Amino acid sequence: MEGRATRLEFWMVHLFSYLILIAGIVFLSIPQIKIPLHSINPQLTLGLFIALFCICVATQILVGIRRIHDLNTGGWAYGITLVPVVGFAIYFLSAGFLKSHPEDNRYGPSPIR
Repeated sequence: MEGRATRLEFWMVHLFSYLILIAGIVFLSIPQIKIPLHSINPQLTLGLFIALFCICVATQILVGIRRIHDLNTGGWAYGITLVPVVGFAIYFLSAGFLKSHPEDNRYGPSPIR
């Protein structure tokens, strides 16, 4: 994984992912919408939501690693999210609010010119 991501890109990916997931939950919870999909295959809606969830999570992880690169830290620092609650809070606050490393670094040129 190479490259750097700005704070704006980080927040937009997370916002878009959360909106997509909320729309998926709403879609699954409305019985009038769920019935036609269930008539084709009862597990279709759940399978579609799981696929959508996996795509959103993968996108968030990839942009998170690129954002950590932008802070001039190795992508392995993303592993802090494995620490329950505290680790994820540290990651999210630092990736979401710290300024970018102003110069080019080993992960690529500065995305802000």
